[in-house]
Amino acid sequence: MRNESLPHHGEDPHPVIDQKDFKPNKITGNPQNALDLELVSGAIVEKAIPPALVGQLAEIAGTGPASNRTGIRNHVENVYEGWTGTGWPPPYFDRVAAAEHDAVTAWRAIAYELVTRMAHIRTIEQARSRDGKMFTPAVVRETTNGIGWHFDHAHLEYPGTELDLGPGSQQYSVITYLSSPQHGELEVATWKPASAGAHPKDSYPLNEALFSAAKRIRVQPLAGRTAILSSEFAHRVHPTPTPRRFITMFVAVSTDGYAITFG
Repeated sequence: MRNESLPHHGEDPHPVIDQKDFKPNKITGNPQNALDLELVSGAIVEKAIPPALVGQLAEIAGTGPASNRTGIRNHVENVYEGWTGTGWPPPYFDRVAAAEHDAVTAWRAIAYELVTRMAHIRTIEQARSRDGKMFTPAVVRETTNGIGWHFDHAHLEYPGTELDLGPGSQQYSVITYLSSPQHGELEVATWKPASAGAHPKDSYPLNEALFSAAKRIRVQPLAGRTAILSSEFAHRVHPTPTPRRFITMFVAVSTDGYAITFG
């Protein structure tokens, strides 16, 4: 269950680049907090999402029920919530179809462009089941909870399914913040096992002792800010005193540059 209260360690400077200066695999900022981009690829992009769209998405946040697994309020059931351990039942896909929203679709188009440029993706498309039904495209979320150290990688979490793009595949998280709460930093460590087989069987919780000496970066939530980071690396989110609103999408990328997206 990805839900725990985490201590706050103070605010760190965070690397930021403007959209006009966006370059693939580049983060600029305080060298103390810059990730080794040979280990972790990512970017922080300001003002890529129009303010009006940020506002529309923020209105969706909190409209869904609280998750039994995480305590986070999702506007639609995400892939993690719908997973039974062996697959996704038909009612899951029905709920996804019923929750389609124009603002989410508009955000996804911008997110596609950003992640395609950063991750050198050749082809990107929405993930679908074997009979053509759409997986959750993106999720608008609201919570004050922290989330403990974990990673996200469909090849390890949903092996053999439509979301598994095989050995050597990569995965990215795309996050746009819809509010500017105190704290709530996304913290990423430059650590992951050398091979998929060396990963823990479950992505949560991870023992922080495994990467206590790893470099860290912390991204402060700020309305309109978009973070694109490799989700295979250990990461956690710090709690907030007021609701943190954001929209998220995962992008799995095969070794030949084919990508699928899901929320």
